[in-house]
Amino acid sequence: MLIEIISRQGDYSLELLYYLMGAGFECKIADWNSNYILVPNNPLILTFKEFSERDLGIVSPYASSCCIVVVGKLNFTMRDKIFNLAVGDCLEFPSQLTELSIKLRRILQNINSGSKRVFSNVYTCDDMVFSSGQRTLKNVKGVACTLTPAEARILAMLTSRANFIVERSQIERELGYSIRNLQSRGIDVLMSSLRARLMPFSAYTTLHTIRGVGYRLEGPWEESQVEQPSNFHMAG
Repeated sequence: MLIEIISRQGDYSLELLYYLMGAGFECKIADWNSNYILVPNNPLILTFKEFSERDLGIVSPYASSCCIVVVGKLNFTMRDKIFNLAVGDCLEFPSQLTELSIKLRRILQNINSGSKRVFSNVYTCDDMVFSSGQRTLKNVKGVACTLTPAEARILAMLTSRANFIVERSQIERELGYSIRNLQSRGIDVLMSSLRARLMPFSAYTTLHTIRGVGYRLEGPWEESQVEQPSNFHMAG
């Protein structure tokens, strides 16, 4: 299936084209203008050298689980806002080209399977449930909260490795940030926020900081998958 790369200013289009073709993908560069016709379920890459608030309105009409936004320089807050548009992923150029290839292959596999079923990982800990796709935490007593896309990505990482240490560098890679692009103490702020979200559920699970190493989420977590509604878009 053809992958289209579109950019308003030609940002990274040629570099991505050559890289993806070398990786075995069929792709082309398309003009980004008002006459562009969006093909449903067709893989699409939108490129930006930098990304600002005004660009959110540009991405919004194209946002879907098949759309990947590639940005040369991206800060913590803006990446969160892009994920809120329900795009397939948001990656940095050129540090995450490998992740781009992996994500595109997953998208193509889902399309080629002919299935419109969308699944989300669900993690349970006693009577508490965390849905990574819906970004929700809840228990049978009615306590519930909705996580930000970044919080949900990290919690999914921690729960899938429950009772084991997850290194700080792994979390940085999961978010797609290199140390030089992180806001001051950005990971610390994120983990503090996540710990506050988990506080009402402390009877089930506990997030520990392993100084100088990373973090460990304790609890009897189990992983499964559930099917989401056909109109559901996973955000990040």
